This record gives sequence, structure tokens and C-alpha cells, in this order.
Amino acid sequence: MDTDGAVVVGLLGCGVVGGGVAERLLGKFSAGSARMRLANVLVRDLAKPRTPTSVHPHLTTLVDRVLNDPGVDVIVECIGGIQPASSYVEAALRRGLLVVSANKALIAERGERLEALARQYRTTLMYEAAVGGAIPVLRTLRHLAAADEIQAVGGVINSTTNYVLCQMEDGLSMNEAVRAAQRAGFAEADPTNDLDGIDAAQKLTILAALAFGTWLPWKSIARCGIWKLSEDDIAAARRLGTRVKLVASARRDSGSISATVGPTYVPLKHPFAAPRGAENAFLIAGRHTGPIVIGGRGAGREATASAIMGDLHDVLANIAPPSSKETINA
Repeated sequence: MDTDGAVVVGLLGCGVVGGGVAERLLGKFSAGSARMRLANVLVRDLAKPRTPTSVHPHLTTLVDRVLNDPGVDVIVECIGGIQPASSYVEAALRRGLLVVSANKALIAERGERLEALARQYRTTLMYEAAVGGAIPVLRTLRHLAAADEIQAVGGVINSTTNYVLCQMEDGLSMNEAVRAAQRAGFAEADPTNDLDGIDAAQKLTILAALAFGTWLPWKSIARCGIWKLSEDDIAAARRLGTRVKLVASARRDSGSISATVGPTYVPLKHPFAAPRGAENAFLIAGRHTGPIVIGGRGAGREATASAIMGDLHDVLANIAPPSSKETINA
């Protein structure tokens, strides 16, 4: 903690999402009575243009300046991918630092191990931003799972595919819709992970872990993407009074868990038919609560940065005194 009582945040990555977090912190973001200050920000290229421009004095290519900064209280990871993000997050947890991550691939692949490390070193790992952007679905799921037996969880959980399918409903071909999603910033230059259903399977792994207490290997989830869908499929859905959506679903039946990701004809009155563009919709079904639907903007710089700031707000109560931190060799 800073000498003036501000919580000090080290940031790993300053791309689309990381830049959004930096912008909030440099704007003197506060969470309740706590203030936050941005320390060093790890990037690969110091010469690359960044938004906001005010982040440039904080940039470094040396990870030690972020992870071994004795004044840092929280590490926010916005690198993406498995490595080196996994090594950095593990190092931070072993030092007893609080960690907030937006990295769905990392949490889906290593979440069980990372949560065990957090418990071992008496700290906290938060990853609300890994699923659903600004939609507080993981927070909601945690609360419901603590009070009820969750029987099913899922929804329209990938913004890129939903945007593409909506564009196809408006008359574009698959290739045209993908290019439109890329121009709008909702699809990567290589959209394979989204269109093949990999992103949805990774998010479903995280949802199922919170719902059922079991980390399913995301690669074991039965998965079919949307690449092969055509204008004829969209027209057929319209004739049937439905919409085509990429639906992810996990259910517990008689002690076993089944999970699938695939394109589905969804009746127009069903909650999964409602999301438009980059919106998501989640359904959580509890034994006693029944079905609960939550939705909203599921992707984008501002939405994901908002989820990270929400996690920062939640973890502030667990800030450890600086004397508890030990230097590491990252």
C-alpha cells in the first residue's frame, strides 16, 4: 500500500483490455473509501502506440519491475494466452499478492492449480472478466452455488459468434459477417477460437467449475462451431420461428456432468434468442431458485475493463500488509 494509503496495482499487458484498465486507474479510480494507483505496466514493445497516452511513463519490458515491486498490492493480468501469463500469475500468487485476471484461456487450462496456489499462499485470485465482459455472471453464480444446488448453467456466451450470426440474419454471408465483426472490433484477425467454439468451451469450463465444483478439461467438451453454417441455415431458422445461436450448456444429472457447445435453433421467445450483436445471455438453474437469466454486453474494451475494476473493488478487503510480501525471481 502506498504511503498515502492508496492501493498499488501492477499491470501485465496494455493492449485493448489492459489499456482500458490503465485508463480507469490513471483517472484516479476509487472503490468505496479505497483509492488505487497504477504502478508499472509490462509490455513487449515500448515504441508501440498506447491508449491512453498517459500510460507511457509507466511502461516497462522488465517483468521484475512489476512482480517484484515491493509497493505493489495487486497484479492485474491482461496478457492473454497460457504462457508466460501462467508463470507470472503463479509468481504473484506465491508472493502472496492478490491477482485479477481477464484470461479465459489461462483460467480454463490452469484454474484449478492457480486457485490451489491462492489458497496455499492465503491470497485471492479473481477472474470475473474472463467470462461475460461486464455481466456479473461469475459473481452471481458463486452466490447461487453457495445457497443452492446448481443443476444447469450455460447460454450464448461468445460475443463474436453472436455478432456474426446477427449479421447473417441481416443478409450477409459468413465471410462478410466475419469481416464485419473484425471491423467492429469483436473478432480477432484469426477468429478460429471463436468460430470453432473453443472460446465458448473455455468459458463453459469456468462456469461449470463454479456451478458444480469440478474443473472439466475444456477439450473434453463436445464442441461444434459455426463455420459450416450458411445463409440456408439462417433462412431455415427464420421459417421455423427460431434463431441460430451458438449455445453452451453444462448440466448435472445423477452425479455426472455433461457439457456441449454447438449451433442451436432457439425459439424466439427463449432468453437465448434475445442477445443481439456482442451481447451475451446466461441461464443458471438451481434446484430451489429455478432458472435465473442474466445478460448484457459481453465483450469490448470498456465492458471487460469494468469487470476487472469490479474484481479490484471486491478484493480490496483482503489487502495484505507490505511486510508479508517476499521478493521473487520471476
